[in-house]
Amino acid sequence: TPTFENLADILGMEPYDPSENWVYFVVNAIKAKELFQKDQQYIVEDGRVSIVDSFTGRILEGRRYTDGIQQSIEAKEGVAVSGETQEIASVTYQSLFRLFPRLAGMTGTAFTDAKEFLDFYGLEVMPIPTALPVARRDYPDAVFKTVEAKLNAMLKEVDRAHRTGRPILIGTTSVDLSEKIQAALVESGIDAQVLNARPDSVEREAQ
Repeated sequence: TPTFENLADILGMEPYDPSENWVYFVVNAIKAKELFQKDQQYIVEDGRVSIVDSFTGRILEGRRYTDGIQQSIEAKEGVAVSGETQEIASVTYQSLFRLFPRLAGMTGTAFTDAKEFLDFYGLEVMPIPTALPVARRDYPDAVFKTVEAKLNAMLKEVDRAHRTGRPILIGTTSVDLSEKIQAALVESGIDAQVLNARPDSVEREAQ
């Protein structure tokens, strides 16, 4: 395993010169290579690196990685390296929201964080009963040893539901996985459309 001194020797740098910040660049280069994967955490379009939301699979317009990671990924992908942004000021969401004289909201996921809303904002979360009895069926979680086994089980369930004429929406956490699932469904004879962060999906999603 290369040591700090080995890296400095390879790069021709002084290992303990405070005026040289080469360690910062090396660490970011390693992060960009090992921790950030194309079509998972980000995509490359029109010579730009765009961040993909891990929950929705959509592009986070106007968002960039900080602390030099954006530039390291751009160098990794061979696109033009942009300048680093400078943070002038920062504020937490809690502090920002407290600046407003009144706070209120409605969401389907607040009840699980009711204590946090009460502790941070002094807001009580009130659940609203459904107009009709809940028709959703909650089944026990299924755990698989491998990703392949999980995908195979999912494909079987999709095929079973598809035979009844039921439309199915499958959510994924990456562009790459959404396209792999689509290819597997098409191969099994199921017409599947993919909506992800790629630019050619935007028009279909707007329909």
